[in-house]
Amino acid sequence: MMNFLREGDELIVSEFSCLARSTTDLLNIVDSLTKKDVKVFSFKEQLDTSTPQGRFMLTIFGAIDLHRYRNRRSLQSFSSYRL
Repeated sequence: MMNFLREGDELIVSEFSCLARSTTDLLNIVDSLTKKDVKVFSFKEQLDTSTPQGRFMLTIFGAIDLHRYRNRRSLQSFSSYRL
């Protein structure tokens, strides 16, 4: 996908957690796209990733989504144990 996006394109995702599984990867992807002058938009979070405030909130949302994802996986593995 990254290779197909060109300057002036817009990438629209349902939520930022669909773009990457880790906060670091999410920030790197958004940074790479911003350098290519590609706008990134999420329906759920509705952030402007080109501003410092938007980048800060992106980091926060990325960390929260990662925490939720890991909790979900640990609960699934825990529920498979029988007492």
